[in-house]
Amino acid sequence: RALLGRVLLAQQRVEEAEHELRAALVQYDNRLGADHEWRIPALSDLGAVLTATGATAEAADVLSEARRVASSASGDRAAQELALISTRLEALRTEVEPTGSDD
Repeated sequence: RALLGRVLLAQQRVEEAEHELRAALVQYDNRLGADHEWRIPALSDLGAVLTATGATAEAADVLSEARRVASSASGDRAAQELALISTRLEALRTEVEPTGSDD
């Protein structure tokens, strides 16, 4: 389900992607536990979906959770996911920061 969610996200079918990613995370949590590395890409992608739908506060929470899990994982894949999560968090911060006014 997480892979399907990633594909749907790439196709910009965000509502369907959100459904699949949330379902994948429920399965991972129930079967593998909250700190399992398989949750990392699903959380990261869900954060991107939530950002795209304007749910920025939830997106920040989800991406922060993804960063927490990725930071404790090892290996090249975890490092790649951590870099993507950092990019998504930075883009989210940029998107929600208020712009300065010239008054």
